[in-house]
Amino acid sequence: MKRGKQDNLFQRGGNWCIDIIVDGQRIRQSFGKDRHVAEIVLHELEKRRTLSRLSANDVEPPKPKKDYLTFEEMCERFIELRSTCKQITLNSYQRIINRNLLPVLGKMRLNQITPEVISRLRGKLLQQKSCRKTIVNKNGKSVKESRLLKPSSVNTILGVLRNILDEAVRIEELDDNPFRKVRGHRVEKRENNPLALEQIQKVILECKPHLQPIITFLAYIGCRPSEAYALKWRQIDFEKEEILIDSARVYGIEGTPKTRAGL
Repeated sequence: MKRGKQDNLFQRGGNWCIDIIVDGQRIRQSFGKDRHVAEIVLHELEKRRTLSRLSANDVEPPKPKKDYLTFEEMCERFIELRSTCKQITLNSYQRIINRNLLPVLGKMRLNQITPEVISRLRGKLLQQKSCRKTIVNKNGKSVKESRLLKPSSVNTILGVLRNILDEAVRIEELDDNPFRKVRGHRVEKRENNPLALEQIQKVILECKPHLQPIITFLAYIGCRPSEAYALKWRQIDFEKEEILIDSARVYGIEGTPKTRAGL
């Protein structure tokens, strides 16, 4: 796209860029391939410029903070401040940040993340096909199937974003969390529909022999799979017929159970 004299949004080398003068200061910035983020930032800068031009009506534009962190920088601070969390939790935070948040918000300043930006991010996530599930096709082969992210998964991702922005407010890198002005998204709760005893027995008989012990254990004990994976012989008391569940294994990392009720 050829750039004209009045263009504030243009492409250069395949990357979307903005070029705008606000309060006598020229602002140039590149946003890579994401035109959507460039448009949002340009819109906010145009609003700031409009307010400055209304000074004749005694309207004073807010003085922008010059040293706002980028979202990527704040994510690094967030992980450092949460270093006392379980490693499993930190890995989950980092995975969501890298996969779902940084590609869209990474280069934006904290003060540029508005309620509108968050709402658009939610809509983008609800249309995202990144959830891959293994299924067995008609030929009996395991294949990967891409599916839309579930609303509950989107809420989990946005929950991490909300925590990061809350932390930014707490350490005074941001004045207020824009999530306060974003309407919540309800997720319908699924009713529990456990298998009947006859169905459980049928599943055990139909599965492969080497899987029968673990499926039987999970069906009749009721623990989480992560807790079963971490189970050791010392935790089983055959005389008292008791099992002590005091650990869980997720992504190869062992830690305490998800809740205190697991102890």
